[in-house]
Amino acid sequence: MFIHSALYRRTHLASTHPVCRRVLVLSDKSFENSPALPTPPSYFPPVHRSTARWVCVQGCGACCRLAPVERPGLEEWLSTDELEQYHSMVLPDGWCRHFDQDARTCTIFERRPRFCRAEPAVFRDLYGVGEEDFDEFARECCMEQIVDVYGGVLSDEMIRFAQAIVRRDPSLRPEIENMLQQLAQEAVDEEER
Repeated sequence: MFIHSALYRRTHLASTHPVCRRVLVLSDKSFENSPALPTPPSYFPPVHRSTARWVCVQGCGACCRLAPVERPGLEEWLSTDELEQYHSMVLPDGWCRHFDQDARTCTIFERRPRFCRAEPAVFRDLYGVGEEDFDEFARECCMEQIVDVYGGVLSDEMIRFAQAIVRRDPSLRPEIENMLQQLAQEAVDEEER
């Protein structure tokens, strides 16, 4: 597979720089034995929510970045009441008022609004995504949001998310690696513009 030269340089840096080597965990055969990472469970936070092949990794919070300018199309997906509630939750810095940024947790998790729930029925109602497509759609949404919020495919949040997905279902490794390459390519293309 052709890899853009900037992505190659980043991958090469990741393979040779001791701080960046953790990105190669996706290519290694064993997550647990990677010398670049502390051994679990200290590095891998508990899975917060999951379906068959999608997981929400505790301590991420990328989805709690609600800035409306970063979320086009809200009017298409949310009812008038939901849209009003959504806007009331957004702080001036773009984060949800119910997101504890120090602990990286939702302070109203059990009673959070419907639009904050990554569940097959909610995604069907809001986005028209069928249950059979939920896992893939949720993974892609999470990965795009993590890149937007935390700055790229080398962020700790992205690496933890990708590891959690692959640990849950090792058959997804090629798909996750491909998605990471696509996101990295998009970042390179964006930088070149």
